[in-house]
Amino acid sequence: MRPLTHDTRVPDPTASFWVMTVLATMTGATAADALRSQLSLGSFGAGLVIAAIAGVALVGQQRLGRRIAAVYWSGVALVGAAGALVTVGVTEPDGMPPEATAGILAIAAAAVLMVWARSEGTLSLAAIGTPRRERFYWLTILLTSALGSAVNVLVDDRLALGNGWSELIFAAFLVAIYAAYKGLLAGAVASFWLGYVLVRPLATTIAWSLARPTSEDGLGLGPAVTTLLVLATMSFLLAAFQRANARASAETEPHDAARLQGAIRPPA
Repeated sequence: MRPLTHDTRVPDPTASFWVMTVLATMTGATAADALRSQLSLGSFGAGLVIAAIAGVALVGQQRLGRRIAAVYWSGVALVGAAGALVTVGVTEPDGMPPEATAGILAIAAAAVLMVWARSEGTLSLAAIGTPRRERFYWLTILLTSALGSAVNVLVDDRLALGNGWSELIFAAFLVAIYAAYKGLLAGAVASFWLGYVLVRPLATTIAWSLARPTSEDGLGLGPAVTTLLVLATMSFLLAAFQRANARASAETEPHDAARLQGAIRPPA
């Protein structure tokens, strides 16, 4: 995937991007669980509340016309949590089978990508520099997060492997997608969105392993402590990544200026 331009409204999908995505997804999962318990809204109701909060944040970013790191990652956490909660609400006992839910969401995500490609002529992340393309992006984030949650429910209910094995399976599929991309067996766009689907269940199972009580094979930290712990980790890493990017930009600017000066210097 080619580097993103300076005015794109989404981050470059580097290794640091995926690390932050996993952490933001973990934050959203545990915070949503705590909210659902405190407000007694149920999964579907809590999902709608979180979706409304996410919508306000993302509309604010669009009006500013630029990407703000804190708003972006809050959006990832909130939009992903909203999609996951609605999915859980739909598939809760006596609800829609997870197989049907996953199928419907997969078709919906594919349809959005088709409309996006036909409307804008490209699905490249590097081209997300307008509000309309940004809206397509966040709608796809919502649907792929919901699809990932449906996959998680499907694996948890049908296979009952437990968190440890589930995490290994989702991580193995992510590695396989990356290998296919690097081996030119899969395109950049397909690899990105397939990866996004699988990041959801991987991050959620990790979060649950930390938050669940020891009687349920967890570490017993609880949703609130887990959320605060992951938020602190995110804040530290985000600051570190931004400092590293600033240093890299400062080191390359003099070289770029020298090359430009040499390019425009008239011949002797």
